[in-house]
This record gives sequence, C-alpha cells and structure tokens, in this order.
Amino acid sequence: WKQLTSHPGRSRWAPGSFVIHNAVYLFGGLDRFTRTFPTEMYKFQLEPEPVSTDNLSSININVYPNPANGFVSWNTTEKITEVKIYNIQNQLIVSKTGDISKIETKDLINGLYMVQLYSDGALLTTEKVLVQH
Repeated sequence: WKQLTSHPGRSRWAPGSFVIHNAVYLFGGLDRFTRTFPTEMYKFQLEPEPVSTDNLSSININVYPNPANGFVSWNTTEKITEVKIYNIQNQLIVSKTGDISKIETKDLINGLYMVQLYSDGALLTTEKVLVQH
C-alpha cells in the first residue's frame, strides 16, 4: 500500500472515480461543507511501480474440484499445515491446522470462497473456489 497525495479541496462524499492506464480521474460527489455538488474533475498521474519476479514462488498447487461439492483438495509437493477459508465479505469461515490434505465444504452455503493454503506459517497461495451443492 502506498499513500498518494490527497486530492485538492475539501472532502467529498461519494465521488466518482475511474482509472485509465496510469491516471486516476476523480469527479463529482457531495461537498460536505457547502452541501453542493462540484463539477470539476481532477486527474492524478500514478507512477508505475517497478515489477519484479524475484519473490515469486515456483510452487505449483492445483486446488480441486472447482466447483466443490463436499470437499476441496489440492496437489502440491509442499506440506500444507494450515488452511483458511474466507467468504466474499472477507470473513474467516474455516480455519484448520495440522497436516491437511483436504477440507470439507459440506457445511458451507453455496457461493464463492477464498481458500488460503499455508506451509509452516508461510502463505503459499490464495485460490477462488465455488461451492455448489
């Protein structure tokens, strides 16, 4: 996370924004002090961050089945010691530790989940898994 320069002027409630290439455009919203709707648009040029592959892991992990019905498993050469499952509101739903080769999903409601696999405290991957009963 990198803190950027604040937009000029006073705070606005619910401004619109969009990004084109490396520029962020900010417009509209409600000026909380004057209770007016400003019409000017601001453009902020973002500096591209350097990209590196130095810290990328070469671990190959296949999470299956997807969609899941009853369980989720994975193929990897790494020993999985912790699994966390989050719902789409980023709430932790399941957390298991130990030597884990699969995790049951039968108690989860249908929907999209993020499954995180750890090995000795290090996050190896985060995978999207659809649960469909």
